[in-house]
Amino acid sequence: MPRPVLRGSMRQVAAALLLCALGTGSLTEGTTIPSDKCNGSSDYCILPFDHFTLPGTHNSAAYDLVPDCAVTKQCQGGMELCASTSSKCSGSWRSACVQTANKCLDRLDGKSNMWAKFGKSVCKSWAAVCAGPSVTCDIWEDVCKVPVHVCSTGLPLICKNTPHWFKSCIWENQPDHDIAQQLADGIRSFDIDLCEVEGGEILTCHGQGPTRALGAPLDVHLQQVRDFMIANPREVISLEYGDYDGSEYVIGVALQKKLEEYLPGKILEHGDKVDDPWPTLGEMIQTGKQAVVFVGAYGPSIPDKPRWMIDRRPFYSSTWSYTNDRHTAKDMASGMLKHVEDDERKTPWECLDFEYSPNAKSVLDSVLHLKKPEVCLGDMAQRIRDDIAYVADSYSNKFHRIHRMRVDYYFSVKDVLFTAVAALNTLNVARFQVEKYATIGPNNH
Repeated sequence: MPRPVLRGSMRQVAAALLLCALGTGSLTEGTTIPSDKCNGSSDYCILPFDHFTLPGTHNSAAYDLVPDCAVTKQCQGGMELCASTSSKCSGSWRSACVQTANKCLDRLDGKSNMWAKFGKSVCKSWAAVCAGPSVTCDIWEDVCKVPVHVCSTGLPLICKNTPHWFKSCIWENQPDHDIAQQLADGIRSFDIDLCEVEGGEILTCHGQGPTRALGAPLDVHLQQVRDFMIANPREVISLEYGDYDGSEYVIGVALQKKLEEYLPGKILEHGDKVDDPWPTLGEMIQTGKQAVVFVGAYGPSIPDKPRWMIDRRPFYSSTWSYTNDRHTAKDMASGMLKHVEDDERKTPWECLDFEYSPNAKSVLDSVLHLKKPEVCLGDMAQRIRDDIAYVADSYSNKFHRIHRMRVDYYFSVKDVLFTAVAALNTLNVARFQVEKYATIGPNNH
């Protein structure tokens, strides 16, 4: 069965909605559409921020990364301590167990009455019970050996000589494309991971613990964002700082300080209340508010968190919760097509996130043997491109507030990405006009 084309399907719906509004003569009546463009189109200026769909990237700052060898060494030392402790556990318990059982038997030695026989059986049972924790210690030691093997044979070797294919395959979602380049290409929604390193400095990164790779200081991408805003005063962007590795407090405070330094007066103050209305893109641009900043789980750790640092969790969640166990393009698309809104994760906005979820077992095997996995970030991006339009069309029929559409390796699928987002925003404009007309009514404008 041929798949519907996004542009045709959604534009037909948008056209119908527009005709409905135009038929009453109320499409733009009572609405002033600025002559200047907002994010590339004058039509978008009337859209509230929460009615607009942004083209975005996943792990936006994951380029030019280097593995964190300092943490890898800590991993190795920690795992060796684990194995050493388990060995002591096993040896000491087994010795104590045998000694106690032998004393028990010695006291009954030479006696053959019924009670002595019963006592000997109890002693032997005791020995068997005592051996149980010894087995537990052995299991603990075996568990420790697995990460020790990874730390000692895989990661340090990668730290010393990281193959280019490994970085671009596993760590770098946007290789060779920094935030400045992404902005120039039209990306407007950014997903940035942060890591705390020794000395309390905060860097962009990807991953956690011994498998994390580090990028640049916060100053680098924030300078690029500031330069872009100065050169493009009629563009609105979203910055999401979600995943992190390190102290929630240290990361949150450092991020707030840097945002205040580089983007003073440029960030929209909204707060965490879902019911509070959002300004239109036109209003944001007129007041110089070109950025909306969302933070993840560490938001509450920030003392006196300002209203412009918005906790994203009440507003939206990524598709990761229902696609992270799907490791092929076909399975990912299937999971997204089956997705429906449910009460447990209900949020006002939906997201279209085409994010590569690697098979952990396959990646671990690749780390140990330094071989390229069967599927890499770039491969997945190419394989999912044929499903992007179809999945977006499906979401547009089920959900009326799609906050963003983000991808890995955006530069290899940007034609599909931008076409899909433009179609969604055409539909957003039509729906907003109809919603507004329904609220105002034909005789009240």
